[in-house]
Amino acid sequence: MVIRREQMELLSVTGLENHLRGHLTRFAPNHIGSVGEVGLRKLVRLGIQRAAGFGWSQWGPAEFFLELMITLGSEFHTDPQYPWAAVALDRSMEEMAAADHLHAESMKFHDAVYGPGLCYETEAIQRLLASASGSGPSLGKTTEAEIHRSLEWAFPRRCSFAGEAAVSAVIQEAKRQSQQAGIPATGLALLANMSLVLGHGWLTDPQYPWILSSLQVPGGVKEEGLHRAFRSWLQVSVTNLEKE
Repeated sequence: MVIRREQMELLSVTGLENHLRGHLTRFAPNHIGSVGEVGLRKLVRLGIQRAAGFGWSQWGPAEFFLELMITLGSEFHTDPQYPWAAVALDRSMEEMAAADHLHAESMKFHDAVYGPGLCYETEAIQRLLASASGSGPSLGKTTEAEIHRSLEWAFPRRCSFAGEAAVSAVIQEAKRQSQQAGIPATGLALLANMSLVLGHGWLTDPQYPWILSSLQVPGGVKEEGLHRAFRSWLQVSVTNLEKE
């Protein structure tokens, strides 16, 4: 039997997809469990497409690219809080050199923002949960200055590492997302915190199917449904972080 070139390419892509689904399941089992099989397939295909767009075709770099999508959000390469990622993905760099550079920069972020045993990020999410439950700064803030202060209160290390300009850009993104999702100004602080934690592409990220479902509750108030869903996700997330 003769296997045509098109068939070989299809087998190669299918093999890569299967490999990456297995890799991500081992890399973040709790998170992938919440994503579901359909979401995982979408995520892997999106990651392969994105990595290929930067000239990344080898399996090792593709694995790492998807790991960063899990860690930072599926749109990490355009996220204003991660300017170092865009620099590292400069297409003028050879694939393995770019992957090594991106890994080095991501480790700087990990050490400064997540901390030993993820302790800094765990503490930050616990503070954000305090806000979501009403015992911390309100998530109903509407002015940029108030939202900026609330982000710095919950995520001081993340905001310090990103810089004030990047945090302001995240808030501007939240304003655009509020219009896209049909959420009023009272939800801006909520959306800004979601952008900071989940990445600025959270609205269409296949990792978070609960977002779209929370916005599509018949007769419900979108902001309230999203707030409840995000709070539930944070509670599960901090529990998982404490286990690691």
